[in-house]
Amino acid sequence: MSTRSRAWGSRASAGIDQVAHPRWRETLGVSAQREIEKAVRQALAEGKLKGNEKFPATGTITLGGIGLSHEIKGEIELE
Repeated sequence: MSTRSRAWGSRASAGIDQVAHPRWRETLGVSAQREIEKAVRQALAEGKLKGNEKFPATGTITLGGIGLSHEIKGEIELE
């Protein structure tokens, strides 16, 4: 057995599989997309956006139990 497989035994792997579970990732993506679309529609309705802008976006995922905070920066471009 390699050092890596001893360090990441079956209990640790089960936890990792649960965090990275496809259903959880899908929920995260769908929820984020829905909130972005909702905010953009509202900003368009209020005249804050014209519909052809680019603006910076930041998303953060945190896992409080292990102190992880992962930030993703990018740009949203409206068409």
